[in-house]
Amino acid sequence: MIEMALRDRARQRVLVAEEVRVRPHVVVLQPHRQRIALHALDDLAELEADLAAPLRGRFLCLRSRAHWAACDYGAAEKDATAAMSWAENQQNLELQAQAYQLLGEAHKARGRYADAAAWLGQALDAWVVLERSQEAANACVALAQGDHYMARYEQAEGWLRRALGIASAAGHELLLAEGRWWLAWVLHDRGRYAEARQEAVQALGSFEHHDSPLGVGQAHWLLATIRGQQGFTADAATHLQTALTRFELAGEQWWLLASAMMQAWLANITGDYPLALGTAAAVREQLAGLDTINEVANTLLASAAASLASGDLPAARSFLEEAGDLDAPEPSLHQIEHLLRAWLSMRQGDEESANEQLTAALAIWDEHGLTAWAVPWQLEELAAYGARWAPAALEGLRSWRGALEANTEPA
Repeated sequence: MIEMALRDRARQRVLVAEEVRVRPHVVVLQPHRQRIALHALDDLAELEADLAAPLRGRFLCLRSRAHWAACDYGAAEKDATAAMSWAENQQNLELQAQAYQLLGEAHKARGRYADAAAWLGQALDAWVVLERSQEAANACVALAQGDHYMARYEQAEGWLRRALGIASAAGHELLLAEGRWWLAWVLHDRGRYAEARQEAVQALGSFEHHDSPLGVGQAHWLLATIRGQQGFTADAATHLQTALTRFELAGEQWWLLASAMMQAWLANITGDYPLALGTAAAVREQLAGLDTINEVANTLLASAAASLASGDLPAARSFLEEAGDLDAPEPSLHQIEHLLRAWLSMRQGDEESANEQLTAALAIWDEHGLTAWAVPWQLEELAAYGARWAPAALEGLRSWRGALEANTEPA
């Protein structure tokens, strides 16, 4: 009886601690969730000595999930690997699928997207054989996330549409809403703003129906992003304020920081450069000491943009150098950096360097179909230099702006 009570308490603590929707390291910024995960590990340690052999595989999977929720991805991978070996020896396909999924999530959390895709693909195959629709759809979403982070948008969209098909057929409404939300983000990054907004609005309606404060906040956050890209800053600010309110109610510190970063970029777009600098610096301070290279780089780029637009070129150069030294893996950040370096070079009178940097940003757009956050604003600033651009760069700039304008809805 005591063993069962401990096991049930550990399971519940793991379920609470691993409530992570997008970025696994969110629990680092929510200490209560990390503490819950660590308490679950304590419970599991009490169980391990007297654990019956037939329960070993499930125990390892549960402990792997607890390590993942506590952001110890190395330990999560180790237990998932042991669980996989146990399940394969016992020919237990359900536990194999769980172990494959856990291995994929652990690799994805550490930025090992190729390894993650291999394990998640095996998990998906197993869930399909087992006819477990919800788990299969979750595996598709996880596969999409890795592709999305690396700007492999066609692959990400394909996985998400498969997840949506599975969730729709099985009647999993919240999973359907989450899939739509991810699809909207992918479409946003590809500059397909009208389609992205449609998917985000549908996701919002479902999250509201199911009274999900986090989901409602995420939907408004994404709608703020989409409207900001289209130049409708007042609409974006309204969505963002609603998102902030929801995230505060849900205690979602990570999403509060993500919203603050959007406020910094919106301030750049509307010309409030002191606000942009102050907000980006505050977020950067809160991220100090965490394994969040992409997010720190984003704060530095927002600061560089504010410095550049306000005429403080030395500060802009310094922020860009810091961001470059981080060498964040996400292509969107490289695109923003190239555009800001092009702008800085033009302001310094170095047209050769400016053209090289703009060409590099155009190459990312051409290869991935990616338009990162606040890029339409930057393209407008760059277009003002007109004939100072080389003919090929100028033509690329015009084509990029034209493609985005074609996807911008009326106010």
